[in-house]
Amino acid sequence: MQDIDTWSYFKGVDLLKELGYDFSNYRLWWKHRDANFEQGLKEFANDNDALQLCNYALINEDHEVGLYIDHLSLMIRN
Repeated sequence: MQDIDTWSYFKGVDLLKELGYDFSNYRLWWKHRDANFEQGLKEFANDNDALQLCNYALINEDHEVGLYIDHLSLMIRN
């Protein structure tokens, strides 16, 4: 679990890289569990977006948040 006081956009990207993603061109999005994809996706492109995600998680402790990758160009390391 990440400490929200130190969490940032780059920590989010680092977590995904630990899963084997090597990005050259991508966009990240997040949404809470009950939101639909058409209206519920929120951009995750900088530390302000990371702060918005963290604030949502603090207010809604019982909700899950999903992080989504828009693969514009991708290689996965084995």
